[in-house]
Amino acid sequence: MRIKKLKKMSVLVFSIFLFFIIFKMVTAQNMNSFNIAIEMKIPQNDTIQIFFDNGNDTYFDEQHSKKIDVVGSEGFQVIKVKIPYDKLSKIRLDLSDGRNKEVLIKEIRYENALSSEMLNAEKIKNYFLAFNLTHYEITDNVIVAEMDSNDPYIYSTSDVAVGNPFNYKKITLSAIIIWLVLISIISFLLRQRSIKSFFTDIYTNRTLIITLATNDFKTKYAGSYLGIVWAFIQPLMTILIYWFVFQVGFRAQTVSDVPFIIWLTVGMVPWFFISEALSSSSNIFIEYSYLVKKVVFNIKILPLVKLTSSLFVHLFFLVIIAFLLVFYGYSPGITFIQIGYFSACAFCLALAISYIVAPIMIFFKDLMQIINIILQFFMWLTPIMWDLSIVPEQYRWIFKLNPVYYITEGYRNSLIHHKWMWHSYVDTFYFWTLTIALFGIGMMIYKRLKPHFADVL
Repeated sequence: MRIKKLKKMSVLVFSIFLFFIIFKMVTAQNMNSFNIAIEMKIPQNDTIQIFFDNGNDTYFDEQHSKKIDVVGSEGFQVIKVKIPYDKLSKIRLDLSDGRNKEVLIKEIRYENALSSEMLNAEKIKNYFLAFNLTHYEITDNVIVAEMDSNDPYIYSTSDVAVGNPFNYKKITLSAIIIWLVLISIISFLLRQRSIKSFFTDIYTNRTLIITLATNDFKTKYAGSYLGIVWAFIQPLMTILIYWFVFQVGFRAQTVSDVPFIIWLTVGMVPWFFISEALSSSSNIFIEYSYLVKKVVFNIKILPLVKLTSSLFVHLFFLVIIAFLLVFYGYSPGITFIQIGYFSACAFCLALAISYIVAPIMIFFKDLMQIINIILQFFMWLTPIMWDLSIVPEQYRWIFKLNPVYYITEGYRNSLIHHKWMWHSYVDTFYFWTLTIALFGIGMMIYKRLKPHFADVL
C-alpha cells in the first residue's frame, strides 16, 4: 500500500514539475526576444544595420547588431529582424550604406508572440533623436530622412518597451495544452512492454548495478601504485595542457568576461564524462562476456554499469569546478542546481548511444577505433575550447545539431551565465527528441543482435 502511495506521489510531483518547466519555457519564448519591423521605402538596393543592447549599458558594436540586405523598391516594404535579448532597450538604426540619398520611414513595430507596440512618425520622433542626418522632416505621417552624411543613423534616446502587458491567460492555456500532450506521450511510451520492462529491470537490479559499477571502478586501476588516483590525474592533466596551449601559448582572452580556465573547465568536464562513458560502455558485452553467456543474467543492465562507474569521476570534477569558481571569486548562484539535470542529460545521451554501439561491437571490433576518431572530431566540433560567437550566425545551427552542445552550454549557463534551462526551449526539445530516437534505435539493434551474442563470444 505504501509503495502505491509513493508511486502516486512521485507521479504527481513529476507532473507538477513538468508543468512548471513548460510554463517557464512558454513564457521565455514570448519574453526572450522581440521582432523589430520597420516599414520604409528604399529606392535602391542597400544595406541597413540595426544595433541593440540589453538594457545594461548603451553600447553598439558589430557583435550586437543585425545587417539586412534590402532590395530597392518604389513602394513601402516591411523589414523584420529578431533581437535575441530578453530586455529590449536602446537601439540604433543605420539607414543606408550610402547608395540612397533619401529614405522614408512610415512606422516601427516592436512585437513578440503575445504583445506589440506600433510607433508612427510622431512617436518615432519622441523615441528617437536624429544623428548624422543631413535633414529630416515629417510629411503625411512619414519621416523623410536625407542621407548625404557619411554614416546616417537614428538613435533611440529612451528605453524602448512593448507597451501591452503579456497575456498570461494565453500563456497558461498554451502551457496546459503542451503539458497534456507530453503527459499523453509519456504515458503511451511507458505502457510499451519493452520500455516498461527496461525501467523495471533498472529498479529491480539497482543494487547490483551500483555494486558492479563500484567493482568496475576499482578493478580498472588494480595493480598500479596509485590505483584509482589515475582516473582523476589524466583528465586534470588534459585540462592543464589545453589551458597552457590556449591561454599561455595563444594568449586566449576572457570569454564572456570569465577567466578562460573557468570557461574551459566547465565545458570540458561534461565532455570527459560523455567520452569516457562511450569508450568504456562500447566494449561492455565483450568485457563481461562471462555474464553474457549466462542465461539467467540480465545483460541489458551492463551498459548502465559502465556509465555509473564513470559518474564517480564526474562527481569529483564537479567539486573541482566548485572550488575553482570560489577561488576566482565567482558565485555559482541558484542555477547551480541545474547541474543535476544536465548531468542526467549527459547520462541519457551516452546510454542511448551505448545501446547502439555495444551490440555492434561484438560483431565488428574495428568499431572501437572508429568511435575514438569520431570522439576526437566531435570534441573540436563542440564549442568546448572556442566560443560559438566567432561563427557567423547563419551557420551556428550546424554546430547546434551536435547534442553535446546542449549539455556543455547547459553547464556554462548554470555555473557561469546564471541562465535557466527554459530559456533554451528549442534546444531542449531538439535534444530530448534526438536522445529518445537514438534510444529507440539502440533498443531495436540490441533486440535483433542479442540472440547471437553467445555464439560470437
